[in-house]
Amino acid sequence: MLKSMNFDLIETKVSKFHKKSQFILLSIILIVLLLISSCASAPIETDQLPTPSWITNLEIAYPEREWLRAVVNGEDIRTVENEAISRVGRLLRLDLHAVSSENRQLIEMVNSSRERILFDFRNNEEYIQWISDTSAPDGLAGLQVETWTNPRNGRVHAIARMNRAECSTLYLNMISENERIINRFLGEVERNPQTFEAIRLMNMAINFAIVTDNYHSILTSLRAVETRRLSYGSAGQLRVDSQYIMRSILIDVNVRGDIDTRLLTAFTNSLNSRGFRPSDFGNAPYTLFATFIMEDAGVEGSLRIIRYVLDYSMRDARGVEIFSNIETGRESHPNIAEARNRAISAAESSIASTGFLAFFEAYLARL
Repeated sequence: MLKSMNFDLIETKVSKFHKKSQFILLSIILIVLLLISSCASAPIETDQLPTPSWITNLEIAYPEREWLRAVVNGEDIRTVENEAISRVGRLLRLDLHAVSSENRQLIEMVNSSRERILFDFRNNEEYIQWISDTSAPDGLAGLQVETWTNPRNGRVHAIARMNRAECSTLYLNMISENERIINRFLGEVERNPQTFEAIRLMNMAINFAIVTDNYHSILTSLRAVETRRLSYGSAGQLRVDSQYIMRSILIDVNVRGDIDTRLLTAFTNSLNSRGFRPSDFGNAPYTLFATFIMEDAGVEGSLRIIRYVLDYSMRDARGVEIFSNIETGRESHPNIAEARNRAISAAESSIASTGFLAFFEAYLARL
């Protein structure tokens, strides 16, 4: 009997213990659920969001007298950044896509050139880095871009800015380095007057001048005052000078097998159309030698066939060949005289368009 009462007592205690444990566990679960619910439904306190000072008060954060800046907001971070950069470009009065393209062309020219003037230029790592910075899509060395997204509404804010003092120093150094290179090219031009070499050197100087003109425009906008004139003038002025050099270059034209000077006239007119002057005295630094041959190529039905060959080459005063080309063609007509006349006309047309002139222009473009 006593034994049975002991078991009942133990069972009662265990039951009470289990109930108490269940109550404690349920209480803990309830507290956790309440905490989670409280966190999930708690409103975002906007006062706790760190809004950048350039959004709340731009003039205090980046005073206009010290910074050139533009602030934009929108939905997409890339679009907002690009618009901020574009607005800085408009403040600078520049087409940034054109600027970065011109800078890339300059780098390509420098990297591919064997010009001795550029040897020390390529060893200037700091300057090469400057040029590389201005070859980025924004085209601006010293440009800073910052974005901030409002966590409450997801709206993106961007600021593009340039420190006037720091960037002025940067662009002054870049301009000075470019002027040094340009003036060395111009010195070489003076030592090679009335030559294709002078045109080649002028083309390189013009490429540097285009980029330097952009730097000068940026510097003027950063300083908000008139900046000193560039020592070489401008890229536009160098282009004018290059045209004068072209007109100063004399070229003799010597055509063998010509008919009534028709081909001589076609060659001289083509040279004149590009600013070059054929020589009348036979002592030019360059001579265009051409040979024209026509031959009877037989008969096709009632047509007489005339085949022609036009061979020409440009040489300097030492006899060194600069370029050469051979053109061929054939014309037909029942009358052999008219077939020959058509062959001459075809050669004339080729010289002034897709033949000699196009070949000569391609040569000039490679200078």
